[in-house]
Amino acid sequence: MLDKLKYMKEVLAANPYFREYSPAKQLEIELRFLVSRIFRGTALIDYAQYSYFNLSRDGQKRFIDIRKRRRMIKKMNNPQKFDLFDSKALFNQEYSKYIHRSWLNLETASFDEFKEFMETAERVFIKPTCGTYGIGISSLDRSEATDLAELFREYSGKPYVFEEEVKAYADLEKFNPTSLNTLRVVTVTVAGKANIFGAVFRMGRSGSIVDNNHSGGLSALVDVDTGVIYTTATDQTYGRYVFHPDSGVQIVGAKIPCWEEIKEKVCEIALLNPDVAYVGWDIALDSEGRLELIEGNYSADPDVLQKADQVGKWNRLKQYEQR
Repeated sequence: MLDKLKYMKEVLAANPYFREYSPAKQLEIELRFLVSRIFRGTALIDYAQYSYFNLSRDGQKRFIDIRKRRRMIKKMNNPQKFDLFDSKALFNQEYSKYIHRSWLNLETASFDEFKEFMETAERVFIKPTCGTYGIGISSLDRSEATDLAELFREYSGKPYVFEEEVKAYADLEKFNPTSLNTLRVVTVTVAGKANIFGAVFRMGRSGSIVDNNHSGGLSALVDVDTGVIYTTATDQTYGRYVFHPDSGVQIVGAKIPCWEEIKEKVCEIALLNPDVAYVGWDIALDSEGRLELIEGNYSADPDVLQKADQVGKWNRLKQYEQR
């Protein structure tokens, strides 16, 4: 119990708005959370990241919290298709039309296939087949792979995929050249029509090879109609950035290139499996301006759609549930 209380204090204290209050007020907020947790099942992460302590009950209800997300997933997504999204190997096969990078499934690949792949790729990313949040991803330059037989023995038969590096589109690479800076585009498919619910631009930090928010990256909201970034970027430490803190490139007001084409392609992708109706698609633009599909997430966390502007999106999302 003491460990849980300590954790609660740490999570709340990470929010700068919470830290502005006096010790007495902070104690009151902690007690209010415990009451809300007991009687409403409120999750600590929702209470902290959306600053519920500054909101009325009606204000809190406007956010897509963990319970509402689970409810939408249960109602809108066919669980028999989850393996298709959980496995990078199955996903890459299913959506091969939208994947231009070469890749290899190390669970089934022969040494000859592996050798040919490694000899043609300048740089590869090694990913757990069922990994999330960018955890466990590493990269390897061709020049570093001096003993292919040993490397093959290390990964052969294990749940990993090797993927060729995607050369990024220059207008997006400039934010952070060490990571592939991607878009998370959330779609909701209803009655045979794919609707873009929201979009986020994600950027890594200097030296990092991933851009995921949970791995230290930044995220900012993109206006779905115009493709323009309209919020400051935020991170897991509640930082706010008009300019990228490492590259100095301005984030707010930047326009995502090829935006109309991106929207069209993402809606096309969403209709391949319409019974998985709520999906967050991670996409990139390659150096030629082509859409490169990275992965799809049937349980996409709504936090990146709500943290940057601190505006709850539940009233919009539940409209699709009612159709």
